[in-house]
Amino acid sequence: MENKSDRSLKAREDKARRDAARQGYRLEKSRASDTRSRTYGTFKIVDADTSAVVFQGSNTAGSGYGLSLEDAEEWLQQEPAKADDSDVDVQIIPGLPDVCQDEREDNASLSSMNRGGKGNDGC
Repeated sequence: MENKSDRSLKAREDKARRDAARQGYRLEKSRASDTRSRTYGTFKIVDADTSAVVFQGSNTAGSGYGLSLEDAEEWLQQEPAKADDSDVDVQIIPGLPDVCQDEREDNASLSSMNRGGKGNDGC
């Protein structure tokens, strides 16, 4: 049976996971089941796109885990969200041709055949 402190810890983990996701990261918990393991019950923070470790504990024999939940929460509060392409503002300058418009017109028949979305160039 689960007690109140277990629910509270789970709620904190869930919030930290949401905070990480909001910033473009993923909070991962060690899957070690042996309570004697150095990484048992510890975390690491990885880039959500590349799975590269961005924050880890020390003395974890290269596994990347080792963070306490408190350490992870603190880092997530201080770390700014990573930049992604959706943060880039695109400005259309009047008088210049819309390069993507020409490509959309050229590919109109292709997109209906393959039901593709964006082209490889981002248009």
